Amino acid sequence: MTNYMDPRPEGLNTDPAPPSVVETLDDDPPNSYGCGYEGAHFGAPYIDAICIEGELWDLDAFEDGMLVGGGNMPCPCCNTREYLEYQDYRYTGNARNRRAQIRKDIRRILRLIKERKNA
Repeated sequence: MTNYMDPRPEGLNTDPAPPSVVETLDDDPPNSYGCGYEGAHFGAPYIDAICIEGELWDLDAFEDGMLVGGGNMPCPCCNTREYLEYQDYRYTGNARNRRAQIRKDIRRILRLIKERKNA
């Protein structure tokens, strides 16, 4: 059994660990930890979702200074393919047709996002 005071074996990485997400959130400007996408995804007619690290979080589920709802829905802007899978779209036809349908949906979603940002 080794003691925690024993020196590290040769070749082991001794660089300090990077700061955790919690330590860096206060130093970053808003949305620097996400793609910046905002939309209405949690049942409200207004913008109630924000992208944080590729997942959508519910802005209405805010408790004690933290977002507590969401994080399980992929962002349609930066995780478009995963978002389509999450929506459980049913593509038909052979593999070539399904790939063409997926590419078409990805272009459609990204076009809608671009139009929303320019509005």
